Amino acid sequence: MTFGEGVEDDQAMPYLVGERSGNRFRVYNFGFHGYGPHQMLAALTGGRVQDTVDCQPTHVVYQAIVPHVERVSGLATWDRHGPRYVETQDGGVRLAGRFDDTEVKPPWK
Repeated sequence: MTFGEGVEDDQAMPYLVGERSGNRFRVYNFGFHGYGPHQMLAALTGGRVQDTVDCQPTHVVYQAIVPHVERVSGLATWDRHGPRYVETQDGGVRLAGRFDDTEVKPPWK
């Protein structure tokens, strides 16, 4: 488990990566219950990571799960105020407000 829900801190994946690397890496765990890729991007672009990490990152591990598609689309009921990103013409993304700024409908409706 990345976030560590249901396990002790020393049983979470980030801790184990640090331990199994012989502590050659300084490991930070930014996992949070219910978060998705959009919160990860907001943490990176909003300064949260830079404010926390006191070294130059060399590796990043992002673990995705299928429900992240729903979350990043603004369809998670608990994340109606989450950051909403849209694709730019050059293939990048940009922050476009919050999910609750506009009505988000599943694409199948």
